[in-house]
Amino acid sequence: MDFKDFFESKIFIVFFIIGETILLLLTFGIGMMVGSKKADFSCNMDKNYERNFGGSGFPEDLNGAPQGGHGIFGQIIKIENDAIVIKDSDSIEKIISTKGDVSIKKFRDTIKLSDLKVDDRIVVIGSPNDSGEIEAKLIRVMPVPPTKNIDPVNNVNNNAN
Repeated sequence: MDFKDFFESKIFIVFFIIGETILLLLTFGIGMMVGSKKADFSCNMDKNYERNFGGSGFPEDLNGAPQGGHGIFGQIIKIENDAIVIKDSDSIEKIISTKGDVSIKKFRDTIKLSDLKVDDRIVVIGSPNDSGEIEAKLIRVMPVPPTKNIDPVNNVNNNAN
C-alpha cells in the first residue's frame, strides 16, 4: 500500500476524525479550566473583599465583570509586611502578596521590597490565590510619567522657551 492509497483509505479517515475530535475536546477542556479559574478568583475576591479592604461587597463600577488576577498596573497606596495595596486606573484597590520568590525590578536593577515606597507606580505579574489577592512573581517599578504641558492640537510643549 503506498501513501496515496493510505491517505484515501477508510482507516485514515476514521483516525483523522477521531484525532480532530480529541483535539477539539482538549481545546474545549482547556477553555473550561481557564474560565473556571477566573470565576473562582472573582468569587473568592467577593467573599474576601471585606477582610481585604474593610468594605462590604464589590465596588459599584465593576458591573459584575469577573476580575482578572494575573497582572495589574497601579500606584502603591500601602505597604504592610508581605503585602502591597495598590490602586489601579479604575480606582480599585488590589492586595499584592509578596510571599515566596518575587523578583522586583527598577529599570535593569533588582531591588528589595523595602526599596518600594508609597506612590510608586508598579506593574505586577502573578497569579490569583483563594483569598482574592494576587501572588506576585514579578514587580516592575515604572518611572514617573513626565508632566509636560503638551498642546494636543499642535503637539508642542507649551513650557518650552
